[in-house]
Amino acid sequence: MAVNLEDVATENLLIETLRRFWCAAKPDKRLILVGTNPTISISLHIYIYVTGESLIQRKDDTAAVLKSRLDAFHRQTEPVIDYYNKKHVVANLHAEKPPEAVTAEIQKALS
Repeated sequence: MAVNLEDVATENLLIETLRRFWCAAKPDKRLILVGTNPTISISLHIYIYVTGESLIQRKDDTAAVLKSRLDAFHRQTEPVIDYYNKKHVVANLHAEKPPEAVTAEIQKALS
């Protein structure tokens, strides 16, 4: 049995990805600074010491690039999902629910 999570809003994916848009100029530092997202509440503030090194935005962290990747994903994935739907081995679940509800539905589909 396979699980297909439907209705994951593209806008939510864009917001979540683009809010993490700064990375250190030196890749060996592996430092990612999290940007702000006004749609989520903040329960913890973390201050990170940053040296005077310049920071850059990754060229592939743009809305246009992410939309292109999502379009390619759907174009390549939907035929596979259709194939397995015809074999009745896919549980199509709506993912725009609280994580606990989605988890429960996944567990039910796989049992």
